[in-house]
Amino acid sequence: MHANGRSILYGDIVSHGKLQRAYTSEQLRNIPIKAPGERRLIGRDTMALDVPSKTNGAGRYGIDTVVEGMIYALPKIPPTHYDSKVVSIDDSAARHLPGYIQSLALDDPSDIAPGWVMVCAESFAVANHAADLVKVTWRSGDAAHVSERDLQNRAAELIESTAGRARSNLGSSGFYFVFAHMGIGLLSALHYRYSGWRR
Repeated sequence: MHANGRSILYGDIVSHGKLQRAYTSEQLRNIPIKAPGERRLIGRDTMALDVPSKTNGAGRYGIDTVVEGMIYALPKIPPTHYDSKVVSIDDSAARHLPGYIQSLALDDPSDIAPGWVMVCAESFAVANHAADLVKVTWRSGDAAHVSERDLQNRAAELIESTAGRARSNLGSSGFYFVFAHMGIGLLSALHYRYSGWRR
């Protein structure tokens, strides 16, 4: 966030804030709102700074970089972020592509990208095509059995708990924000209640 020549990270704001602060309906009504005539962005046409270069072809991207001897690699990503191990790589269908080099299991000592397989080729087009042809067998941990419903249920449990909640009191409706695992990542869930009905 930048204003008046100063800046602060959103993470710093959250780490110093009180996430359990509550507002009454009257307090919310009394929060000052900028008059329409004072708004600089809302309701006004704006042009993104990068639009001209994107539309006239002048923009340069990482994929445009070329150095001598360079090859291209696309990742095949495992079904789960953690605990995935490469069991086998079958690149037989990709070997007939001119410019295909090989596929390798990424050896990542940081364990940030476990189970990734890099498909290497002499051009991006070939690497992209080869990545569709290479078949990888993974062995995944318990996370492979976690469904979207499991995540929603866990988020609902966190919302209903008193830990890490910031609540806005709006009578029969309320907004709940859940912040968890601040050091590793931020989980935010928005929950609506309308007279006992939930979605």
